[in-house]
Amino acid sequence: MYAKDSRFQVGNYVRLAREIINTNIDEDEIKNRIVAIAAGFPIEGAIAETRKANCYEGCETELRYLLHRHEESLVRGKLTNENWTRIWMESASKSIEHISPQSMVTNYTHWLGNLLLLPPGINSQLKNKEPRDKIKTYRETGLKIALQVVDMIENNNCHWTEEMVIEREEKILEWARTEWGD
Repeated sequence: MYAKDSRFQVGNYVRLAREIINTNIDEDEIKNRIVAIAAGFPIEGAIAETRKANCYEGCETELRYLLHRHEESLVRGKLTNENWTRIWMESASKSIEHISPQSMVTNYTHWLGNLLLLPPGINSQLKNKEPRDKIKTYRETGLKIALQVVDMIENNNCHWTEEMVIEREEKILEWARTEWGD
């Protein structure tokens, strides 16, 4: 996943925060300064680098955050704490599910559209099952992101294809563009 973002400018944000507290900077100036700090990190670069890329190996924590925020937006901030506590307590790799399992080697195995956030115990139970054999378990999680995958699989005669992975990836990336866009 994208290796840089505006968090690398933390020092500049902190200095701006200090200046806001200690002086009378008006609202427009604050907005302009924030935009200037973030200008070197456009969302389009992150999206282009994420599309059809390995979003799993070495990016588990960032991926978990992205998928968590996506789920949060789908339920409009009303997350159930039990599942999310379990997800955040375990290592990221234990909660990231490959819809088409890693044992079925494909060019899209680690693409964003093939990855799903699930509670850790559930993820390990599903390890090498076919996507159609995961539907019941996905549904039982109650997670909106999992239910979306269920709908996609069921609407395609219980198959999971590269085209579906791309479609799901594009939906998530479009959400990210809207959520974090410039």
